[in-house]
Amino acid sequence: MGGIAVAGAVGGCGATTVASGVALALAALGQAPTVIGIDGHGGGPHMLWGVPVARTVGDLWSVRDELDAAHVAHIVHVHADGLRLVSGPSTPAAMAAWNEKQTGRLAAALASATPWVADVGRGDADMQRALIARAAVLVVVTSRSVMGANGCGAVIQGHPGMRAAAVASALPGRPDVSPRAFRTLAPVEVVIGLPEDARGAEDVGACRPPRGRGGMAAAIRHLLEATGV
Repeated sequence: MGGIAVAGAVGGCGATTVASGVALALAALGQAPTVIGIDGHGGGPHMLWGVPVARTVGDLWSVRDELDAAHVAHIVHVHADGLRLVSGPSTPAAMAAWNEKQTGRLAAALASATPWVADVGRGDADMQRALIARAAVLVVVTSRSVMGANGCGAVIQGHPGMRAAAVASALPGRPDVSPRAFRTLAPVEVVIGLPEDARGAEDVGACRPPRGRGGMAAAIRHLLEATGV
């Protein structure tokens, strides 16, 4: 299957929840992915699931010039349902000293796990961009608003040639745009609508695959089917 990189075009749109939900859905299908939380701005699946993190990718600094999958294995936390969890540092400053070659080596080591799902935040830092480049699919989670659609388009255009999909979530207090207008602002073939779904978010937060025929469960199912993963 390769990897799925999940980016958030705007803050608070649910990218971490979607990434975690996709990982849980794959685990329920018997694929047990490695979940990589490499946002760089704090948060991530480990925070959502209340997992205390003893080691992060920042702890690989001493072996940064010789990184491989064996080094990454030392920072993996084995979590529920066979998920393997890798966490990034809590601040971008922790990775500031890594050069392009070192971040590329780290991304390659992280991406050697198959399958994998990564929460890459806004995808705008060197580490996140290197990991996105190794993904089979880029999923951009955003709001169904003009700002969200523009942000989604900017993220996708920053990674030309990638197979990409958008998840447009309905957030309280934000104006919606029609699917047609969304595609005009964010030229992407696959656009998945994600309605407000408190139960689905609660399921994911409790490390359970989202249930039901609609809401988040349907959005994730549609996403996996539409992207062929």
